[in-house]
Amino acid sequence: MILYCFDLKAKNARDYNRLKRKFYYHLNKSSLASAPWKTKSVLAIPNSLARTADAFFRQWRGSIEVHKIWVARAKELD
Repeated sequence: MILYCFDLKAKNARDYNRLKRKFYYHLNKSSLASAPWKTKSVLAIPNSLARTADAFFRQWRGSIEVHKIWVARAKELD
């Protein structure tokens, strides 16, 4: 499993809102929309979708900051 932690970068609120709308629109249109776990700034995907995710995030280079984390296992805390 791979975790992508991302943060949208914009100069002001108007640009941020525009970037956020465009980013999430394209994310929901991609094959990553079926990822097992999505939050506001974290996307967990299976290893088989790694190339797709890398290509998707490369489109947004300069507009977002992305960190890619490989996870062997994840456990939910009680």
